[in-house]
Amino acid sequence: MKIIIFINTLYDINKKMELILKNNRNIAYNVMTCLKFTDRYNLCITNKDYFENKFKKYKHQELIQIKFKDHLLTKKWVNIKFEINISYTYIIDLSMLVNVHTLDLTYCDNIKDVSTLGNVHTLNLSACDNITDVSMLVNVHTLNLSECNNIKDVSMLVNVHTLTLSHCQNITDISMLGTVHTLDLSWCENIKDVSMLGNVNTLDLSWCENIKDVSMLGTVHTLVLSCNENIKDVSMLGNVHTLNLYSCQHITDVSMLGNVHTLNLSHCQNITDISILGTVHTLVLSCNENIKDVSMLGNVHTLNLYSCQHITDVSMLGN
Repeated sequence: MKIIIFINTLYDINKKMELILKNNRNIAYNVMTCLKFTDRYNLCITNKDYFENKFKKYKHQELIQIKFKDHLLTKKWVNIKFEINISYTYIIDLSMLVNVHTLDLTYCDNIKDVSTLGNVHTLNLSACDNITDVSMLVNVHTLNLSECNNIKDVSMLVNVHTLTLSHCQNITDISMLGTVHTLDLSWCENIKDVSMLGNVNTLDLSWCENIKDVSMLGTVHTLVLSCNENIKDVSMLGNVHTLNLYSCQHITDVSMLGNVHTLNLSHCQNITDISILGTVHTLVLSCNENIKDVSMLGNVHTLNLYSCQHITDVSMLGN
């Protein structure tokens, strides 16, 4: 009888010890979530078993910068977001970088094949002149292809969230990019038709000299059309939230833009009547020599009249 009692007591003690150890592990795990990556790592390497079972499975949220020589870490710890910057180098083979979260390859002129980088989250390939095929980058979240002048076909990049194609002179057809959230086409001088981009959230078309018709972009949230001298009619853009028309010299009529929240009309020299813009929240009219009367702008929250030399009476603008 005493032996049975002793065994039961020993069993209970072991159970309690296991429970204590488990609770301690949970506490330690919760503590880990409050620590930076390096601190978590240093804590875990003191206990190999704990490291293997907890640390490698834990999803670390912060971005960890490492040098290229440490690229093997990206294969060992696939649950960690690694960032590698090897811009301005002569690298050719990218096959060892498939698990990198953020990768900067700016001005890596020797790169031709980027087919292995389809799982990279944020990828900067700007000024990589020898790249021609980007069809395998469809799953990249944020992709910078600016100054990649040998790229012509971007029709496969429909699922990219943020896409930069600035200064890509050989791109002409962007009709398939209407599902991209943020699209930078600045200085793409050979683009003419943007009628399919009405669902883009943030669109930069500055210095796109051959674009004339922007009537289909009325549902874009943030639209930059600065320095486009061929754009004359902006009457369909009244529902755009943030509209930048800086130095659009041929725009004369802004009477339909009263519902725009933030409107930049700086250096728009042919605009004279801005009386309808009294409901705009933030209005930039700087360097407009032909604007004289701002008496109707008293309700504008933020108003920039820098270097509007012919405006003399601002008494109606309040405090």
